[in-house]
Amino acid sequence: MYRHLCRLKVLKHINTANILLKNARTCLTRPLSSTSPLRKISPDLKTTNEAKAWKRIYYFPYIELAAFLNRFKLYQTTFTVVAIPVSVAMYNYGTMDLDTVGIVTGCAVLASTTLFLMSGYFRRLIGIIAISEDEKTVKISHLTFWGRRNDVSVPSEDIIPLGDGDCNANDVYVKVRRYSSAESLYLTLKFGKIMDISKFELVFGSLDVIGFRK
Repeated sequence: MYRHLCRLKVLKHINTANILLKNARTCLTRPLSSTSPLRKISPDLKTTNEAKAWKRIYYFPYIELAAFLNRFKLYQTTFTVVAIPVSVAMYNYGTMDLDTVGIVTGCAVLASTTLFLMSGYFRRLIGIIAISEDEKTVKISHLTFWGRRNDVSVPSEDIIPLGDGDCNANDVYVKVRRYSSAESLYLTLKFGKIMDISKFELVFGSLDVIGFRK
């Protein structure tokens, strides 16, 4: 009787895992909308309607990979939620020893914690920066917590020059700050691509100050 109840518990957790994984898979494979960073983005805006109003001045070519890693935490969280109770149930059923349960629990928690800490960086990572034709407005596209694309339009004079902070062009990332907000976003000069240096410096100040090699 006891083994039968344990078996039912294991089957219940496995069914729950299948449902959660199916939902996570649906979320990751849904048709990509205009706000999704996973869609293929061409550096050339001349064939788009936005080319009439915006000029791209910065592009991070690995933003799609960052978006996938950011959303991968859905899978990992699902695995953690399911793996721990399943391993405990299997221990009660006698098919898994206590040491293995501890290893499964530790690895699941560590992996989930690592991914969530990484997502704190990824959700502020800038993929695209564009400037309007009149050079008064800047559109910044960055990732969200769920790995989607979020466009923010700000006045160009609201952006603090990179040289006013402790930025270094050789760092993995530099902070993009605004006078009107305490929040900051991240862009990488080391791995990103500046598509128009003159307009980029118009927004972020001289790059020579932070040691950027043109």
